[in-house]
Order: sequence, then structure tokens, then C-alpha cells
Amino acid sequence: NSGNLIRAMSFFRVLVLLLPLPTLQSGQLRTSPARVLSLRHASHAQREDFQWSRTAVNFSADDFQLGDSRIPRHAFVQQGRQGEELPSDVDSLLAKDPIACQAEPENSTRTLLRLLVPPHHGSTALQVVLMSSSKLGTLCSSNVWQCEGKQILKGLGRTSAAESNASLMLETNANYWKLSRPVLLDKRGDGFSGVLEEHDALLRAALPPPMLRLGISQLEPAYIIMYRPLCLWPLSRRGWSGVRDDSEGLARMELKEHEELVEIHKQLSEAGRAPLVISYADLLWNPQFTQRRLERYLPCLGKLDINFVPTMHRDVFPGNQLKLSTGVAEFGNHTDPIACCHYKVGVPSRVQGGCGKQSSLSHPGLGHTGAVIKALYHQERDRMHNALSYLRRFSDI
Repeated sequence: NSGNLIRAMSFFRVLVLLLPLPTLQSGQLRTSPARVLSLRHASHAQREDFQWSRTAVNFSADDFQLGDSRIPRHAFVQQGRQGEELPSDVDSLLAKDPIACQAEPENSTRTLLRLLVPPHHGSTALQVVLMSSSKLGTLCSSNVWQCEGKQILKGLGRTSAAESNASLMLETNANYWKLSRPVLLDKRGDGFSGVLEEHDALLRAALPPPMLRLGISQLEPAYIIMYRPLCLWPLSRRGWSGVRDDSEGLARMELKEHEELVEIHKQLSEAGRAPLVISYADLLWNPQFTQRRLERYLPCLGKLDINFVPTMHRDVFPGNQLKLSTGVAEFGNHTDPIACCHYKVGVPSRVQGGCGKQSSLSHPGLGHTGAVIKALYHQERDRMHNALSYLRRFSDI
């Protein structure tokens, strides 16, 4: 009868609530019931994009991994994309870039190369390309996270205030750099406050005894700024977690970091140390051209290898945690810029690349994320546009 049916249905509901939920494996996408319902009414394109998003976050040990950038090994293999097209007048184009050192520097001079890249925006990829040169000295032998000098100071119990002390930084790092090499790399970590003050302090700093014993008397700072176009956020784990948990916070963090890079570029240029500005998109999908730009900016490094992968216990060490399974060129070749990021690859001086209208900090298949860029007020959107336009003036040559 109806009474027994109602009691049976009530018992079933209680039983469902008491049953344990299925355990998701690491990396699986948690899909809410509301999300499933919305997919029932989604367009075909949105369904495909959602399947892409599930693939992109379901990582495994066989992934292509390049620092924080990571893709499943068979996810976005290029389909019929032509090889990179270098313009015939590439040399004249490169003449617009600054030059930081001489091809044959004096034995008494060292170039201190500092990478200015926001966290989780491709700094490891850039560092790996530079490490392909036998003329570069890194801090990786310190066995600290990401080969960053600030991590060495933290390990010694130094405060953040001590990091701005140029003499202390040089004295500490000199124990790990191969000082016989003409270029010494200092990969800067998060935060860009005080870059100009540190630059001035480095020019005045007393060189440590290990440098003096080798006859080094002059240190020449050089800087590379690398920014990431907004639509490339799906390549970053921070991008995925930020879009999922706090899209507005992610958008404002991107705005802050891009505006800081603009201000740093202006300050260093006024000080006579114009940085080289490159785009992470060009590093991945115009690698030969970007390699040529790096080689011209730093002729003291000699020839670079865009396919270089560091060797453990020789170039890098376990404590560095650089998370590498492939080179930059291979990673780019296996990542379709349209499929992953709605990014159109440009041809230097011919066709301007950039994010498509469906991208920014959104993805059409991720209904629960919304258009992150829309989280910003109109004035903030204008500031983001202005910052990116400024940086592109120097990266799109």
C-alpha cells in the first residue's frame, strides 16, 4: 500500500546518505551535481571543452611537464600545424632589442642575469633554455627549491630584509655559482618590490673574496622580463586552482603582477639597463625566434639549445624540484595553442598573435568558473589592457 511505499522510499533515502561517497583518485576533477545538470543543456562545443578540462587536470607520471606547466602526454598533440616560420629579415628585427654583454667579455667582468617572471608563469622553462649554455653559472648546486638565491638565504635563517643586502647576497651565492663562467644566474622568486633599489645596491656592493681571488672586479646586472598572456592560464596548476577557488583573486593577482613588470621595465630602462621582454607564448610556440632573441641579448652565453633537458646530479639536483620531463620545444610541439588556450600564434613582424575573444581568463567549457576577467571593474580591465599592451610593445618585434 501507499504507507509501505512511503516508508520504503524514506529508508532508501537514509541508506543513500549513509553510503560512503566514491573516492576520487588524485588529479580527478570533482564535478558538482549542478555542473552535471548544466552540461545536459550545453552545446556540443561546451561539452568538448568540458572533456578537455577533465583531461587537462587528470595528470599522471607520464605527463609532459615543464615546471608548473603540465599536460597529459597524449592530450593536445599538434594536428597539422606547420613549423615555425622565421622572417627573412630576422636580423634587422632583432636589432630593436637591447644587448646586455659582449660576445667575448673581459675576464674581470661578470654579467649577473636576473629573471623577472611572476610565479607559476613559465620561469622554469626560461631558466632551462638558458642552462643549455656552458657559460652560465646557476645556483642549482645549492640543492634549494627552484635554484633560487632567496631560498639559500632562508635556509641560513636570513630574514627577507637581509635579502636586499646586495653584499650578503653576493657573498652567499658565490659559494654555489661557477665563478669562472661569464654569466651568473639569479632567478628571482615571487615579488618584484625593490628591484631598482637592489640594482643600485649591486652596482655599489663590495665583491666577495671568492670573486676577488679570480680577478673579478666588475659586475654588470642584466634582466629578462617574461610575461604570460592571460589565456595561457590552463597550462598552470595555479591557474586551475585560482579559477576554481577564487577567480576574482586570480584576476587581481594577474593585474598586480603585470603592472609591476611594466613599472620595473620603465625604471630599469631609465637607469640605462633596459630588460629584454619576451612572452611565454613565444617561448613555447615561436621557440627558434625567441632563442635568437636571447642569444642576441646575451652574446656572452654563446649558442643556446631550445630542446635542452638538464641532467640530474650534474645540472640540477633533487632539492631543486624543477619538475622537468621534456624540453621547451617539445612541450610546445605537443601543446596545441588553440585547443589548450584559445591562443593564435603570430609570425614575428608579420602576423600578430594573441588570445582569442573566447579566452582571457575564462574557458567556454568551464561554466562554474565564469569569465574571470569580468570579475574586474571596468577601470581595472582598462589597466590590465594597458599593462599587456605596454609589454607587447617590447615582445612583439
